[in-house]
Amino acid sequence: MHSLSSAPWWTSMRSTSLATTSPWRGGNWNGFWRSAKTRNTIRILPETVGLHPGSAGPFVLMAFPEAARQVVWVETMVSSLYFDGEDDVQRYTATFTNLWERALDPDETRMRLKKRIKELEQ
Repeated sequence: MHSLSSAPWWTSMRSTSLATTSPWRGGNWNGFWRSAKTRNTIRILPETVGLHPGSAGPFVLMAFPEAARQVVWVETMVSSLYFDGEDDVQRYTATFTNLWERALDPDETRMRLKKRIKELEQ
């Protein structure tokens, strides 16, 4: 399953509340980094990319191998929608791939997150 949020951690981290609110206070990021390494890949899409297809909002691509089916789940301000048409799934898959290729690699993302966390903790 691929998940994409157009409001990434980077946006959240601009506020000092993230670094000063439990459990993040005092550099308690170890659990975050461990879980991120085992199940998830976190990548920042830098602001320098400019306007991009992910700006339309968050979505989740879900694959169900036992049913040989893929579904896209899209969140809106007032509801959520599911699309399972082949054209829709292909469009969102292409969008995810485009954003993935433009995002920073995981090591660069980790480095930037750590740097920003240090800034917020000061």
